[in-house]
Amino acid sequence: MKIKEASKYSIYNMAELANSIIAGCYYCKSIFKATEISETTDDGKTALCPKCDIDSVLPDSSPFQLNTETLSALNKYWF
Repeated sequence: MKIKEASKYSIYNMAELANSIIAGCYYCKSIFKATEISETTDDGKTALCPKCDIDSVLPDSSPFQLNTETLSALNKYWF
């Protein structure tokens, strides 16, 4: 999966996150339980990170591994 495609998984992602166990934010590089997400944007369709309130959250069903290395690479590219 190409890094530039990560944003496809961080928007309109609440349905995927409802079926996820964990999620990761490539802005603050946090990994957390998907159930910790309580704030959204886009009329409740896009998750905001519970740690930093940025809409860079990936569900565990995305093709990206949710680990520090991957989140750091995504952060470097996008921010």
